[in-house]
Amino acid sequence: MKWLQILLISMTASCAVFAQTTEDEKLSPAQARVLIQEWMKTERLISEENKDWAIEQQNLQQLIALYQTEVALIREELDAAGEATKNFDEQTESLKKRAAEFKQERKKLAGKVELQRKRLLGISAFFPEPLLQKVESELLTLESKDTGMRETVVAMLNVMKVAGKFNRVVTYFEEMQSVGQSGEKRQLRVLYLGLARAYFLSGETAGVGAPAKDGWKWSVDDSLKATVKKAIAVQGTTSRPELVTLPVEVQN
Repeated sequence: MKWLQILLISMTASCAVFAQTTEDEKLSPAQARVLIQEWMKTERLISEENKDWAIEQQNLQQLIALYQTEVALIREELDAAGEATKNFDEQTESLKKRAAEFKQERKKLAGKVELQRKRLLGISAFFPEPLLQKVESELLTLESKDTGMRETVVAMLNVMKVAGKFNRVVTYFEEMQSVGQSGEKRQLRVLYLGLARAYFLSGETAGVGAPAKDGWKWSVDDSLKATVKKAIAVQGTTSRPELVTLPVEVQN
């Protein structure tokens, strides 16, 4: 260090003076003064170096303390990261488990929806013509194999909603249907009493319609002509409102 170098130089100078003094066996005032000045100068340098070293040592201690604090913070962050990783792994496993359960539940739900879809398509075979026209697009959706589960459910709900409303009201409709054993096609004026029964007029012919798996069946019953004619007139507001009784058969 600097102060050691200076000390060595001063000591060398002092030794030189002392050696010279020994040789001459006398120490002149000037030489004594020089020796004292060199010694004082050396002491002062040593004191300054000690002071600088104390400051430097303090700075080093502060720097070491700062490094230790940083190391402690880094360790805390690493520990927290490790704990977070552990929690992340646990959450990932939990999510995977829930996803597997959801997938299984969705598969079960898809099976139930498929079962209800087939049942509803089977029931739609009993729908009368005016109802089939109202739910035509929904039935096409249900018949398609490319329809997703959500679209299937929406279509089923719409069909049931429209069919439920149709079943609660009296509906007048005109359509071409095969009538009787001959299967002759006729233009019918029909009153539907929900989904259970229908009554028609075709010229001077009257009759009854009933749901069947391969479409509604229409049979002639001219004894109903006057009653059906009056009911159609009341339904179409061409006659004053009155109570009309129509025969309905209930089969067990």
